[in-house]
Amino acid sequence: MFDTIILKAKPIPIDPAILNQYNEQSTTFLSKETGALNTRYTLKDEKLPYMKYLENSQTLTVQVSMPKFLYGDNVTMLTEADIPLFFEQLQERLLHLFDVYISHSDWIISRCDVCCNFQVGKKVSEYVRMLSRQQLAYKNTIAYNHDQTVEYRNKSSRIMFYDKHKQTRKEEESKEIIERSRGILRLEVRPSDNDLRRFSPTRKAVELLQKPFFD
Repeated sequence: MFDTIILKAKPIPIDPAILNQYNEQSTTFLSKETGALNTRYTLKDEKLPYMKYLENSQTLTVQVSMPKFLYGDNVTMLTEADIPLFFEQLQERLLHLFDVYISHSDWIISRCDVCCNFQVGKKVSEYVRMLSRQQLAYKNTIAYNHDQTVEYRNKSSRIMFYDKHKQTRKEEESKEIIERSRGILRLEVRPSDNDLRRFSPTRKAVELLQKPFFD
C-alpha cells in the first residue's frame, strides 16, 4: 500500500481571491532563479492538511496520506482499486476548493511512502529488537523509542519498522483505530529519487502509484 505522498502539478492557475479564502500564511520573496518577486501560499483543508502554491510558476504541491484521505486512517490497507478512486476524489476536492481541474497525468511525485502491515501479535517489540541488530549495505541502523522503531537510512532513502499500535496511542487516535492497530509491525519504505525515476523517468504519479512499483 501507499501512505504519505507529495504531489506537484503546474501550471495550475488559481484565482488569488480563492487562495486568500484558504490561506494560512503567505510569503513574498525574491526568486533566485528569475530575480522576480514571488508569493508562496501555505494552505490546508480538512481533507488535505498541507498544500503549497507558488504564484509565479503556478505550482501546486499537495502532501497527503492516501489512506487517511480516503478512509480517515492509515491503518487501512489500500488495494489496487483504491488508486483510481484516490485520483478521482483528489481531482473533485481540488475542483471544489480552487475551481481548477487537474488531470491525473499532470501530477509528479517527489515523495512516496510504500508501506505494509504485518500482524505479529504480541511479538512486535521482539521483532523490532531483532531488526535493530541488522545492518543493511550503505545505510545506518538507528533504533529508538524503547523497542518501538528501527530505521535504516542514508541521505536519499529510508526503510523503517515500527510498532503501529504504540504510534496510534501516542497520536491519540480513536479507540477503534487503536484496537485495529494492535499487534501490527509496520514496514515503511521511502524510496530515493533514483528509485522513483527507474520506474518513471519523469516521476509521473499515474505510473508510480501502481502494483509493480509497490512490489
